[in-house]
Amino acid sequence: MVLILLGLMASPTFAQSLPEDKSAARILAYFRVGQETSPAANVTLEQFETHLKTLKSKSAPTALLDIIRAWEGNSALPDKATVITFDSGHRSILTKAFPLLKKYGIPFTVFIASDLANIGAPQYLDWDDIKTLRKSELVTIGMHTASYHSLQDIGTFEKELNTARARFREELGIVPTLFSFPMGEYNSAAVDLVNEQGFIALGQHSGVAYTQNTVLPRFTMNEYYSNETRLNMIINALPLPVTDISPHASISTDPKKALTAFGLTAIHGNEGITCYGSGEGIDVEKISPQRIEIRTSARMLSKRLRINCTQKIDENNVRWMGFLSVR
Repeated sequence: MVLILLGLMASPTFAQSLPEDKSAARILAYFRVGQETSPAANVTLEQFETHLKTLKSKSAPTALLDIIRAWEGNSALPDKATVITFDSGHRSILTKAFPLLKKYGIPFTVFIASDLANIGAPQYLDWDDIKTLRKSELVTIGMHTASYHSLQDIGTFEKELNTARARFREELGIVPTLFSFPMGEYNSAAVDLVNEQGFIALGQHSGVAYTQNTVLPRFTMNEYYSNETRLNMIINALPLPVTDISPHASISTDPKKALTAFGLTAIHGNEGITCYGSGEGIDVEKISPQRIEIRTSARMLSKRLRINCTQKIDENNVRWMGFLSVR
């Protein structure tokens, strides 16, 4: 993940308010809290409480389902609407994060992989824990596939989706509306399937969410990328409205191959847009006043390549969207 600050002067073309800004939501993805043996998937208690204080004072913490309802009703969101989510169902969500979220009165969504809830391991939330969380008006329960594994093939994905749905009905009497792709990995077939089944899908690619996203972007949070500067930048960020994203995936249909080319059309023009990759150089070509194409090496230096594209608004604010490519 790369924090991007652009050195370009803002121009009226993209500094002005856009229609998409009214539906802007900054969704944060956490995993573990206070489990300092896993810094890449954890935030410390001190970091987390600092985040909550900042979000409470500088943004409008909002439940994810309230964001969805506002979009469906074509209603404007609160200024600087922010959302907290948790992936993978680690027990620290209940024991460490929940007390602080109650203290600050901030709503949040927890995504559950049913196989992990089934096993009763001490590091994961079990079904009794999930039922305890559900009693709070602050909590929304969402769904992963049955296992929290990398995407393999669409047949396995569909089987795991059906298994998770059946288990949620059995344990909670519901099928969640919200679905998070495990580790943010999806291909076009998986996106089509979850959309056909009526889920609101979330990934782990950076960016400000707005009404036109097929898979909602989220800013992942861990010990390495949780400082106050980054959080404030996220709070102040706005959508970078794009269309014709190609491919609409984070992983190739062939799991042994990496995605090496991306394309997007910037609805309001690509002036001032700059794209960067994490851990590896990328080539960016602006082939028209709106179209951008991005290419990277087939031999990525890291398994997970993040590409962030930003467009500067002013000295402190950017429009932001990103890709995740998984080898």
